Amino acid sequence: MTIPAGPYDTVHVFAADLDDGAFWDFLQPEPETGHWELPRALGVPALEASHVDGTDVSDLDGIGLSAFLIEGQGVDPAALAPDRARLDALTGHVVILRPGALPEGTETLDPRPPLRHIGSYALPEAPVTIEPLTAVTAEGDMGPPPPSEIPAEAPRFPRSYGWILAVLVLIVLLVGVFL
Repeated sequence: MTIPAGPYDTVHVFAADLDDGAFWDFLQPEPETGHWELPRALGVPALEASHVDGTDVSDLDGIGLSAFLIEGQGVDPAALAPDRARLDALTGHVVILRPGALPEGTETLDPRPPLRHIGSYALPEAPVTIEPLTAVTAEGDMGPPPPSEIPAEAPRFPRSYGWILAVLVLIVLLVGVFL
C-alpha cells in the first residue's frame, strides 16, 4: 500500500504491531550504531527523530487517541471527524509522524509490517493577523539612521598636514640650491 506523504502540514498515524519493549526500540534509532528500523518500515531513506512520536494507546485512557491528536498534535478536528470512533477504538501502540519528520521532497510512504496506516490528517491553517504594536517602545519616531560606521577612504595626505608637506618640499629645494 502506497500513500501520499502529503504536504508539510500533515500528521500521519500508524498502528505498530509490536510488544511493549520492541516498540520503544523501534521508535528511536540505536544510539551506538544509528541503525533505525522505522524508516525502512515506512519505505523512506531517513526520518527526523525529533518529529516522530509514539504512544501506547492505553496511556490515553480518559482522553482517547482522537483528542490526543487534536489537542496534543494540533490536528484539525474536521479532518479527523470521520475516523474519530475508529481512532478511539484502537489498542496497542501507534507511531505519529509530525510535520518535519519526512525528508524534504518525500512524495510517498510505503508502510510495511509491523506498521499499518491508520490515517493522515491535516493541521489547520494558522490564522494570519496583523495587529498594530501597542508597546510604548513601538511608538514615536526613531529619528535619522546613525552615520555609517564604515569610514570613508582616508586621503593619502591628510589635508591638515598639507602645509607641512609644502614646507618640506621648500626645505629640500633650498638645501639643493645651497649645496
